Order: sequence, then structure tokens, then C-alpha cells
Amino acid sequence: MEIPGGAASELIPPGPLRNKGPAINIVNPGAGANTPGMAEEMRAMSRDGRAARLVEPDEMVPPLLYVVSRAADGVNGMRFDANAWDAALPPAAAARHAGRPAGFVLHPAER
Repeated sequence: MEIPGGAASELIPPGPLRNKGPAINIVNPGAGANTPGMAEEMRAMSRDGRAARLVEPDEMVPPLLYVVSRAADGVNGMRFDANAWDAALPPAAAARHAGRPAGFVLHPAER
């Protein structure tokens, strides 16, 4: 990861991470999580099939365990959606299936 102006090196203290750059990945429910903070109307819409299926909190665990594992060494700038994660696959295969580059591409405005 490179931040213009070398700002990243100012954020990382001296030690084992210096000059290595941190890996930044995202684990996302995908369409929302069935947690107490979710509005009841959204839960009802999900149950009725009028909205995407809400991910149960325990479904977030396999992708979270992957991103903190040695198998994810070298993986950077990715987004992993728990609703697309197939826990029946080996973690690296599930990551290939459920992962995509994080963020978005800015295109210049046409005039």
C-alpha cells in the first residue's frame, strides 16, 4: 500500500511492520446482518423474500478467521462478503469465490 507523501511510514511505528505496509481487507455481511441493531421492518422484508437474506452473526466468523490467518498473507485491498462465503470450501477457495477488490474506481466526469 502506498500513500502519497509517505504518510504511511509516519503512521507505522519503528519495529517489525516498518517498511512492510499493513494489509487492509474488509469483511462485510454483504446485505446486512441479523443483529439487534437491524430494523424490524428490514428483518420482516428479508424473511418474506422482499429483501436480501440477512447474514447471521456467526456467518461472519469464517471470513474473519481467513483474513487473520497465514493463508491470507499477501492478500491486500480485498472485500469479503459473508453472504457469498461458502464454508464448505477450503478457506482460500471460499475467499476466491467471495472476494473482490475493495473500494471503487473514480472515473473523470464527462463534460
